[in-house]
Amino acid sequence: MTAEDRTRPAAAEGLLDACLIVKNEEAALPACLDSLRALGEFVHAIHVYDTGSTDDTVRIARDAGCRVVEGYWEGDFSRARNESLAMSDAEWVLIIDADERVIADPRAVGRILRSRDDVDVYNASLTHVDEHDQPIGTSSYGAVLRRERVTYQGRIHEVAARRDGSPTRTADLAERELTFLHSGYATPQIRAQKAERNARVAREELTEALAGGDAERIAEAKYHLARSVLRTTPQDAESMQLLQQSFQEFPPGAVGRDRALAVLVPELLASGDADAATSLVGAHLRGGGSAVHGRFLVARIAAARSDWPAVLRALEPLPDEGDPEHEVDPRRVLDLRMEALDALGRPDEALVCSLLLIARWGEVAWVPDLLARVAGQEAVVVAELLRSAHGPDVEAAVVRARLRAEGDYGEQVAALL
Repeated sequence: MTAEDRTRPAAAEGLLDACLIVKNEEAALPACLDSLRALGEFVHAIHVYDTGSTDDTVRIARDAGCRVVEGYWEGDFSRARNESLAMSDAEWVLIIDADERVIADPRAVGRILRSRDDVDVYNASLTHVDEHDQPIGTSSYGAVLRRERVTYQGRIHEVAARRDGSPTRTADLAERELTFLHSGYATPQIRAQKAERNARVAREELTEALAGGDAERIAEAKYHLARSVLRTTPQDAESMQLLQQSFQEFPPGAVGRDRALAVLVPELLASGDADAATSLVGAHLRGGGSAVHGRFLVARIAAARSDWPAVLRALEPLPDEGDPEHEVDPRRVLDLRMEALDALGRPDEALVCSLLLIARWGEVAWVPDLLARVAGQEAVVVAELLRSAHGPDVEAAVVRARLRAEGDYGEQVAALL
């Protein structure tokens, strides 16, 4: 393979298709399809599995050149997702919903997809926006799948898993490489409607799981039901109880225990019950759970108590790459470390965290924070700091563009990078 081959956009050889499941999405779908078409050859084909639209969704998709299958809905997201995957013959598929818009660097993604055979699913960040396109939250999900290796499981909050039953191998795409804007929770009314739908499906899934008697499936169903309800009803007592049951019922070392903890501990902290959160993390560690995740949660608990030295002690041994498989994003580790250092009056060390977030991890949203921290410094000094922290996968052009958006000082720094 030549260097030119490795930098060609991913879909020039039909490596990547987009797959959607839709129902009555005539209002949102055009913007989604526009974002896909804007990427040119990055997306070889767009496959749409419709689950019973009664509006103009199917016509809009066909007029846009999508391949459409008019299917049905039976309360099972995984079945519908798998039907959409079956429509493609590409090696990789991009999973996107009608209420999302994709932003990507085709050459960077193409290079990544060609360079590794040890990844089944690439996770990407998703920014939730309100009706004015303003951010209201972030999350991540498995956005790019190796089609022949994985299948979806779970009626709701479906998860991509390897077909052969072995652990799914994941890696993260940086925001500069591929990211999404999601308007599906733009208003409180929409959020409530979707949460009600998801909770209804999750309750059906839990009923089926209880009837089947499979302990791990029951634990998974309880997790999905609790997560659905907590989206609109924080600290809901029944949901928090279900999460605790889910955590206890997953077998020791199962990733499901980490997922349950990652939702439950912040809910407990928000309700003021740091002692209960501490007890759960202790049980997680005693049960052979991820030590990295355990220490990260210990740090979060210490932060809730404003015990900043304890935060730093807990974070100190964590690896630079975190442990994404067990819910520890390295960027969130840096966020928390920076908060502690600021609280302890150690601004120079906090500045290093800000630099690493931008230059090593591509988190350009931190550029305004960085410029506020270095106000008064000569632009050449700031540029040198960014260069010294630069990671091999971060495109300097992306950092320069974000700096230029911050006025004259940012322009000066960008010109020196």
